Amino acid sequence: MAAEAITALQSYSKLRPADPRPRGTLLSLWIESGRYDDALGYFRARHERNPRDAETVKLLGVINSKAGRFDQALTWYRRRTELSPSDAEAHYAVGTLCWERLHDRADVAGTARVEVADAGIAALTRATELRSEYAEAFTYLNLVYRERALGQTTDDARKQDLQSADRHYQRALGIARARRR
Repeated sequence: MAAEAITALQSYSKLRPADPRPRGTLLSLWIESGRYDDALGYFRARHERNPRDAETVKLLGVINSKAGRFDQALTWYRRRTELSPSDAEAHYAVGTLCWERLHDRADVAGTARVEVADAGIAALTRATELRSEYAEAFTYLNLVYRERALGQTTDDARKQDLQSADRHYQRALGIARARRR
């Protein structure tokens, strides 16, 4: 059924290329049916036609992330930040992707874990520089520092990371409290 729906939507898209509605449905169908390479092919072709389209770059990152291709996803997410350097949400997306890579993943350990965490921390820090009251980014800074602590080899380094996590958690709480007022 998914294959038939995809074929019909692709035919419609060829007849009405300016209509954006089929893209979202196609993307959902490809992802839900595990046809990541088909989705990537479609959006890579769109990217080749317009390499500065941040939405297409974003979707290429999302598709790779859903497919479990962290390195490719990270490349696309970073490309989005290059296209939109003042977009706090683009930087936030890099940070959350890094957290997803680390959370409940004992196979990413030691130096590799710290490196992924550092990429996430840098992106989330940039997001908070762009939007000083970005509670969600501070929350993820807390979470990424906790994941980073798991990759540290010394107690002092782990302690420092956990202190940084606590500091960002408190900042997120403060912002959330101020919003409720």
